[in-house]
Amino acid sequence: MNRLYTAFVRPRYHLLRYAVAILLGYGVGGFYLASCQASPAVWSMIGLLVIYTAIAGTGGVVLSWAGFSSILIVYAVSYPWPVTKALPIPLSPAQIWSSTLLIFWVLGCLLIALLGTAVTEFAQQRRFSWRFTVLLGGLSILALNLGYRVHMAISM
Repeated sequence: MNRLYTAFVRPRYHLLRYAVAILLGYGVGGFYLASCQASPAVWSMIGLLVIYTAIAGTGGVVLSWAGFSSILIVYAVSYPWPVTKALPIPLSPAQIWSSTLLIFWVLGCLLIALLGTAVTEFAQQRRFSWRFTVLLGGLSILALNLGYRVHMAISM
């Protein structure tokens, strides 16, 4: 049992786990941003938050959460819930819209925390901390772009 535990907890596997989680999570985030038809300003702000979190690590998570939350609040105020046809589910359009915004907020906060934790964990290993910052930040931005491209391929 102890050997199996050490095989899964070795630091060399952490990078792969974090990379897969970041790739999938930020890919879904890019897909959602594309489906909401986010403006280039929002994409730029999200990119800056990713870069800042990748540089600052866990110390930048709270500020990134505040920036992401403010982006989501401005979006919610700017675009009130859409008028939709009657759906076969027992929720009103306002309930669906608010639930969707809440899910976006939770997903974004989890992804910011994941990126900050990954960068900080690899920086504590004292092995080329800048390399992991560039790798994980670049992977996050690549995943956002892939999610955008998947949405564009599906919607066309």
